[in-house]
Amino acid sequence: MNKVGKIVFKNINRISPNEFYSMNNCAYKSLLAEASDKKSLLPISPNAYFGIVLHKMLEMIAKGVIINENDFNKIFDEQMKSQEDNLKQHSHDFFVPLHLNVKDKDGNIL
Repeated sequence: MNKVGKIVFKNINRISPNEFYSMNNCAYKSLLAEASDKKSLLPISPNAYFGIVLHKMLEMIAKGVIINENDFNKIFDEQMKSQEDNLKQHSHDFFVPLHLNVKDKDGNIL
């Protein structure tokens, strides 16, 4: 049987919206992630990975990097590929292609 090492308790100083959502859905998963220095034992939702791409796009629009639709489409595709490569690298390739796993609030694929 595996033994759990020494448990070090830490204060949580900041909670992101994603962490708050995760804590509401499964406090135990969040507790385990905190105990392992934020290295989640389970992957987050595909929607969260898509959200990372959207946040990056908004950042690039705000900084003036994206100024037209062609820029948007090109950079969006690059960001999606980067996120999918990251998922594959972390053995979460079951989420790839990402656009087929992102769902709306009713559970329909976008």
